[in-house]
Amino acid sequence: SYIRGYYVITAEGIEVERFLNHLIRNGINVYNVNKINSTKIQFCVDRYDMNNFKKVYRGSNYDIKVKQKTGLPLSLCFFTVA
Repeated sequence: SYIRGYYVITAEGIEVERFLNHLIRNGINVYNVNKINSTKIQFCVDRYDMNNFKKVYRGSNYDIKVKQKTGLPLSLCFFTVA
């Protein structure tokens, strides 16, 4: 996963498990799922799934935050820009 790159995302809202199931049904690779409390979960999404992830969560009633961007492609972008 580090070579491909991934995002660590938190989702908050009522019935976040339903949102997670919706992501999986739409073919988005979700892993390292941790339940923080009854209304908040943290999970990882691959870099190449991020565009599809954005299309799926737009219009939803969940608060989505990208906590961390990790991986070799994201690191290379940082060094080439700087």
